[in-house]
Amino acid sequence: MSAYEVLRVAVDATQEQIDNAFFKEQERWSPDGHMGEKTQDKAKQRLLEVIRAYEQIATAESRKAHDAGLKSSIE
Repeated sequence: MSAYEVLRVAVDATQEQIDNAFFKEQERWSPDGHMGEKTQDKAKQRLLEVIRAYEQIATAESRKAHDAGLKSSIE
């Protein structure tokens, strides 16, 4: 799954859209909002995925590297 899919944004999303999606997903998966041990564990795992995805496309440089990796995996 690509960082774009994790953050639920299009590949051509603007940096502002990516930032907004990250904050939305971060809030959605905050363990504080999930009761019960199993749901908190799932939320923590999902939150880590969201953070990793954001780190992959948070800057122009990291996004370029991520996109190059996507392109090479398709070819």
